[in-house]
Amino acid sequence: MTVAVQIILFFALAAEGALTRLAYRLLEKARAKIKSKALSIATDVFTALAGAGVMFLTCFLLAGTVRVFYAVFFLGGAVIMHFLLPAKGREKA
Repeated sequence: MTVAVQIILFFALAAEGALTRLAYRLLEKARAKIKSKALSIATDVFTALAGAGVMFLTCFLLAGTVRVFYAVFFLGGAVIMHFLLPAKGREKA
């Protein structure tokens, strides 16, 4: 695998992690209107599975394998987006 493909894979996985975190945030806002524990669990699980599925698909298409540090890139994108999003419920002084 060339260096160019590795760089593309890094940025693609980081972006996918960030998009997964954004999707979770949007579903979190929608869940606030509906008070159902089963719906909350289902949306959390399906969001995680969708993000992981896209990550695996990207890894297999670009690299041909899935390695642990690819998951670190994905999670790194999610963590960066988590800290960029405004905190929910933060009280104003």
